[in-house]
Amino acid sequence: MRTEWAKAMKGTSVEWMTAKSCRKAVATVLGVEDAQLQLGHADPAVTSRHYVERPLERPDMAARRLDVFASENGE
Repeated sequence: MRTEWAKAMKGTSVEWMTAKSCRKAVATVLGVEDAQLQLGHADPAVTSRHYVERPLERPDMAARRLDVFASENGE
């Protein structure tokens, strides 16, 4: 499968993509429930854990923390 995939992707703009990364990307776009059905997983936890990328949920501290590097006169 990997060899055939590599042949099919060679020379395309997505040559870097593996079959697994393609599968994960499609699962992420579909969402857990639809991806579970598409991938044939009995347990949605498997789909969620291994295939669907979760967005990072954390506060953006950059604006508050990076102010220390700004000079007071705008230089």
